[in-house]
Amino acid sequence: LFPLRPSLAVLAAMVHEVREGVRERVFPGLVVLLSAGLTGVFVTGSNGINFQQISVDGRNAGGTAVTALGFVFNASSNINAQNISAANITGAGIQSARVASLTVNNFTVQNAGGPGIVVNQNSTANSFSNGTISNTGLTSAFGNGGGIQVVGFTGGATSASFNNITITGARAPVAAQA
Repeated sequence: LFPLRPSLAVLAAMVHEVREGVRERVFPGLVVLLSAGLTGVFVTGSNGINFQQISVDGRNAGGTAVTALGFVFNASSNINAQNISAANITGAGIQSARVASLTVNNFTVQNAGGPGIVVNQNSTANSFSNGTISNTGLTSAFGNGGGIQVVGFTGGATSASFNNITITGARAPVAAQA
């Protein structure tokens, strides 16, 4: 719930600036950076990116989880992520939406309010291997969330492979929806 409030405040400020006219050149960049700060690592519209040894810890200075999503891969292709971890996230640890060819190897997701991994919106050729998912699906707002959630949509295929993944403490270890 916490990330929703700042996101709505950023959205309200953006709508106001669009309606009244942007007065400062830095405002659009500020909106992007503030929104990305609530998400962890957000990759969209990218092709051929390699990530190595990146960690996202969603806690603020007081120790409260405030980051909504750990890693978001959206409308991208040929993404390779090695040795990544997401911890203390209020939503999903790793999310793939409309991504062709995502490879995630050696990963950890722990203490997430939503699923450890979500693959949806016509993502194809997504591969997750050698990972640990623990204490996920902690909030009921994420439906069947838990360890891994794969969601298909009408008109497009969603495909993913999962190899050598340990899931512990998940509310629902694996959920698939059409």
